Amino acid sequence: MPSHAQSKNRTLGMDVSHYQKDIDWPAVYATGVRFVFCKATEGTHHVDPLFDAHLEAAQANSILPGSYHFFRPHKDPEQQAQRYFDAAAHRSALPPVMDFETLNGVSAGEAIVRARRFIEATEALWDRACIVYTYPAFWNLLGQPEAPDMGERPLWIAHYTTHEPILPRPWKEWTFWQYDGTGGQVLPNGMDADFNWFNGSEVDLHDFQRSTMPTLELTR
Repeated sequence: MPSHAQSKNRTLGMDVSHYQKDIDWPAVYATGVRFVFCKATEGTHHVDPLFDAHLEAAQANSILPGSYHFFRPHKDPEQQAQRYFDAAAHRSALPPVMDFETLNGVSAGEAIVRARRFIEATEALWDRACIVYTYPAFWNLLGQPEAPDMGERPLWIAHYTTHEPILPRPWKEWTFWQYDGTGGQVLPNGMDADFNWFNGSEVDLHDFQRSTMPTLELTR
């Protein structure tokens, strides 16, 4: 694992989907991975076929499990939020995530509007702040929108570099950083995966998880 991270009080994690099969989870834990975001849903209907298996295996191996939804701007935001909630809310230790990285033929302005609708619906259902996953080039494609409300949510930034990631406006800091997604690192069995840092120690990670837990019991 990169040496630059150990000196900066960061915690190693990864994210997975159905592309990662037969993961050796004990070996993953042994490499230092302490959290994982598992793909849960996409659009209004799709549920990742390995979501349950990944989540259960991670938890069984003391890896803090989270989930993410791949947001499709051309689909109904509220329906997407409900589908994500139904599949993942009672299973995810970490807060919900909106993976926002495509327009699907929708204008940039309309995509932002619909992304806000998804965030608001998700937060109402989960009673937790929604993490925003994106990457600098996509945010530029959106026109570097003035979105102070999005900046109030935790940022999971994708930027494959050994230096500090570029932060799109309006964020001032990142909470999670996907620093490798191009095969630079692989799982113990040689399988490719995306690797991430949490911006803090393992204790900080669990404090973040506890601080973002819902204040009310989730209901369907």
